Amino acid sequence: MTFVIDPEMHWADHFVKYGFAVLRNQVSQEFTEKALERVRLHVEGEGKDLPFDEWTVKNVGKSAHVVRDSFLDTIFDQPNIRHIINTMYGTAEVGAPDGWSGNPNYQIFVAPFDPDHKPQPFHGGHIDFGGNLIPIFGNAFVIQVALRDTEPFGGNITVIPGSHKLVQQRAMVDPYTQYPYDFDDFEFEEPYEFVAKAGDVLLMQHLMFHSGNRCAGATHRPRIALHLQAERTNFLTSADPDDPNICPWAKSFTLNGKYDDPNDQQRYLDFCESKKAMWGYWTSEDGQTEYKVYTWADGALRATIRRGDAKQISIGARFDGRRMTFQQSLDAPAQQNGASGNGSAPGERSQARTTLEHSLADPERMVCTIQPEVGGEPVTINLKRTQVITTRLIGEQ
Repeated sequence: MTFVIDPEMHWADHFVKYGFAVLRNQVSQEFTEKALERVRLHVEGEGKDLPFDEWTVKNVGKSAHVVRDSFLDTIFDQPNIRHIINTMYGTAEVGAPDGWSGNPNYQIFVAPFDPDHKPQPFHGGHIDFGGNLIPIFGNAFVIQVALRDTEPFGGNITVIPGSHKLVQQRAMVDPYTQYPYDFDDFEFEEPYEFVAKAGDVLLMQHLMFHSGNRCAGATHRPRIALHLQAERTNFLTSADPDDPNICPWAKSFTLNGKYDDPNDQQRYLDFCESKKAMWGYWTSEDGQTEYKVYTWADGALRATIRRGDAKQISIGARFDGRRMTFQQSLDAPAQQNGASGNGSAPGERSQARTTLEHSLADPERMVCTIQPEVGGEPVTINLKRTQVITTRLIGEQ
């Protein structure tokens, strides 16, 4: 079963209740055709100049690129797009505290045909802000604009209607709720796949569970879209369902009742800065152990651990604003050199819980504590930052 949109419900009311809405034929054919040719300039691969229906994962890279393009920027000037933004925020004044910021923030989404996959039903999904705090209110909603017709299982975005209410419930109980760690028991309702005609748009609240499917449709048609972040100038701080003047976007945060959170923005910004402060290469005093700490493409902190010639990636890493905890493997030679001492035979591997804690006194220092899961005493390693990382990583870990 799949979710069916109620055609009698106004799109803004649908967004409030279900966390998403679909509006058909909002952008002109003239714009979408020109936009497609601009997309060619930003994608990678030897097949980029082929007809779009010949794009595959083998000749064009799947992409979600943040770009600035003088023509694509004008998507925010399209009359219907601007009307949607003004309606959602309740004002047409660009730059007003409760209006659109005026920042044309968007990504190009390309999902080329994948010949190695068959159409599969939706399973799972995610929330943006992976490995980060989830803003309870935030300051933006998504507008995805289809630049070409798509087909079922054609790389489309699929949403879980109503999931924004459930996610907000968890974040209201604990503002430090994070995805995926705190959603192991999340139950999914019937999904909705956005199968579009060129010029159609999907609106989505930032708390929605969603996912893009593999492009494996019958006609091999790739999904090509603009994924807009319609940013409000300021973060929302409160929402009251009894406010007669509340705008649709703010009203979508009232399904769990009246709520105030004046710290939503600062808590989120502080957490992001604390993550960045962890970035770098951290080396032990004897030079034998190194932890490379970085934010991966999915938004979560990770660590690449090197000891001698051995290398591994952290497992299940979580950051609480100061401490990063994860699982790592220990081998017998490392234990004999002081990393555990739990009596494992040479060549055997065991698991340990590792904590990296940033020093409050010296931001260039980190304390590593390794606690074997079976036997052995915890070991503390003092680390010093030996190289800075300045951006999220998407290549080699």
